Amino acid sequence: GDGRLKKDVLARLVFEDEEARNTVNGLIHPLVWEQVQALALAAVKTHWLVVAESALVLENPDDFFHEIWYVYTAKNERIQRLIKSRGYSEKRCLKMMDGQPSEEEYRKHADFVIDNNGPLKAVKEQIDKRLVLPDGNTTQYGKGRRSP
Repeated sequence: GDGRLKKDVLARLVFEDEEARNTVNGLIHPLVWEQVQALALAAVKTHWLVVAESALVLENPDDFFHEIWYVYTAKNERIQRLIKSRGYSEKRCLKMMDGQPSEEEYRKHADFVIDNNGPLKAVKEQIDKRLVLPDGNTTQYGKGRRSP
């Protein structure tokens, strides 16, 4: 080859072979989380809120995050969204999801669950109810009113 990483081949391999997935995860994830943590620590100096998105749950999430939110989407809805947005086959979606933590695992670590099965406006309203700005007001969706 030309020495470049073939992401589609690697993705297929790690979603089909648990041993390969564990090897790649063991090499990559510590480096990624080290970088995420460094960026977050730098950002928190000048921003009151720092958000990190991940499909994976850390072994000790409380060491890293003040709060963990789980964005829940029903399996069939997730599949349809992946097919539409990324062109994945249903089989690829299922393999990918099989390699991720279970819904129960996500919920076990979550401080807050967002239901992502409806319209985007409903998701934003859930975030608004949870997120309070330093001045006591809510985010842009509820600007000027206090959170419950």
